[in-house]
Amino acid sequence: MLLPGAHKVDREYRVQKALFSAGFPVTQPAEERAALFVAAGEVLAHLHSLDLTTLDLEGYGRGPGYCKRQNWLMSNMSTNDNRMKWPSSMGIFEWTT
Repeated sequence: MLLPGAHKVDREYRVQKALFSAGFPVTQPAEERAALFVAAGEVLAHLHSLDLTTLDLEGYGRGPGYCKRQNWLMSNMSTNDNRMKWPSSMGIFEWTT
């Protein structure tokens, strides 16, 4: 069960399989995944340490409220799609707004 626009694991698998066959580094065993997550965290920490003003990006995009917008989107999708009528998910949406 996937909502329209949801993450499609089968599509991701197909892409990763094709990338791997071309020699692109794609994680395989669980041991590699841990190192990948650490590296991803380090890259994100570096990204968030950059100064938007120095990069001339201040005011670019939609600004503050990303999490609120994402929560609204998921809540709206859940409300309008009967496949997502789970009490636990509705409680999360109510708690985070």
